[in-house]
This record gives sequence, C-alpha cells and structure tokens, in this order.
Amino acid sequence: HEVAFQSPITQLRAHDGGQQVLVATADGLLRVWNEITYRVERIFHLEDTIADCQWSPDGSLVVAVDKSNVRAVWAVDGGNPLSYVKGAQSVFTEIAITSDNVNIITAELNGALRTWMAQGDPFRRVVDEVPSPTTALAVARNGGITAVARKDGSIRFLASETGAWIREVQRQPGHTGTGLCLNATGTRAGIVVDEFTPVVLATDTGDAIAQFGPQPGYVLAIALDAEGERALTGGWDGVPRLWDVATGTLLHTFSVQENTVCEVAFSPDGRFALSGSTSGMAIVWNLED
Repeated sequence: HEVAFQSPITQLRAHDGGQQVLVATADGLLRVWNEITYRVERIFHLEDTIADCQWSPDGSLVVAVDKSNVRAVWAVDGGNPLSYVKGAQSVFTEIAITSDNVNIITAELNGALRTWMAQGDPFRRVVDEVPSPTTALAVARNGGITAVARKDGSIRFLASETGAWIREVQRQPGHTGTGLCLNATGTRAGIVVDEFTPVVLATDTGDAIAQFGPQPGYVLAIALDAEGERALTGGWDGVPRLWDVATGTLLHTFSVQENTVCEVAFSPDGRFALSGSTSGMAIVWNLED
C-alpha cells in the first residue's frame, strides 16, 4: 500500500508492540500512521524539519527533535507535550528514550550525549562527550545498549543507563555512518560505513557479521528486524532491498520508488517492510508474498 504525504519524509519508526508507524516530514509534522488501516491517527507539531523521532518501548510516548533545536515529548493518547525544550549548548541531532520511559538521550552537533527526564525539563548528566559531531544514535528496544556514530569515523556501544563503554569500532574518518540501527536486544548493529556499503556488526566484539555491497548508489538507510536476521537498505537509486544477514545475500529487490529512499523499517512482527522517500511517498511491502 502506498500513501503520499505533502512533504519529504525524514523519519519512519515502527512501534514494537502495535500497528502504528511514526512518519516525520520536512514540514515539522509528526504523524502516527496505522499501517493496517492506512489512516493518520494523530499529528504532532514541531517548529522545523524533524531531525529524529522515536517511540517509547511501550508505545505510550513519542519523542522528537527538530532542526530549530526543539526537543519534545508527547503522550500518544494526549495532545499537549509533556516536555518541550528549545535551545541547548549545541544543536540536537538525534533522540532516543530508555525502556523504562524515564530517561531521554539526546545527541548534539558538538559531540555531547546527554540524558534528560522524559517528563519535565530537568537535565540529568552528560553520558558521553567527544569533540566530533554525532551522525546517528540508536537505542535497543530492550533499553540496554546505545550506539553512537560520529563524524570522526567511530561507532561507540554504551550501556544506556551508566554510559559505560562496551566497545568502540573505528571506520575511516569522514564516513558519516548513516542509518545506524540496532536489533531488539542490541546484539547486532547495522550501519553504512562508506556511503555505498551497509554492514552488520556484533556489538560485543565489533566484528563484521555481514556486508551488503557496495551498492550502485549512496545508501542512506538501514534497518534490522527484531532478531537481527534480515536487513533492509535504501538510498539514492530509489530501490529498497531485503538482505539475509547470515549469508550477506540479497533476498529481494522491491520496485523503484519515484525518488530517493531516505528511510526504511520493519514492522514489529517482521511481516512487513516500510520505506519512505524524499517525494513524500510511504510504502508498506508485504514480506510474506
């Protein structure tokens, strides 16, 4: 099924326990979209293009940051934000929420990784700080592992609650590490290491498990299913691709979208794939056909 939005899609986030998908667009709107009925159930507003958004693990909260340096938290069943903060020491680039719904983790352009209370505005502490901009942030659905990619070529795996290092992997400096993702338990991470080559890493060792490519155009997005057994990729050529992680082989090539594929995701049960393009088109693909 295809749904056309009026502005380029910047983020797609499927909820782990239901049928809802967050669709963020460049006009600052964040929509809760039902992937079964194809209806928009709720719309949240920010002031500028949404840079990142996430569900809480239980699906009760939505968190987001935009490019005007706003950080917001909403209850999905409510309207007004539970927390709305504008301004920080640097520009917010990424956001995540821990499994207990208590802490928000934000990444900033100056390299700082900070935690905040989800409800209210209190800043808690700096988890990690490196003088290199953060290019991607991901938190495992079980809340245990946080992964951070930086412009200096590093990927750090941290314990979400304590900030303690687990592992650091060094890529070639200057490769931005787009599309960082984790599987549900945080044992595997997917990332695009050199613009054309997505890889899957073991978070405990940093070793590469699979490599998909190099691909014919810039790869902008990667997603792992809950078990970390399949991967989705998408990029400039407008072609979402499904991969087997164990063998690194291509399982399926989906139809070409009319523009760059900037986001991909799996449904929680792994039955559907989702892709979003810069043209504003969101597509649900049935993986069981």
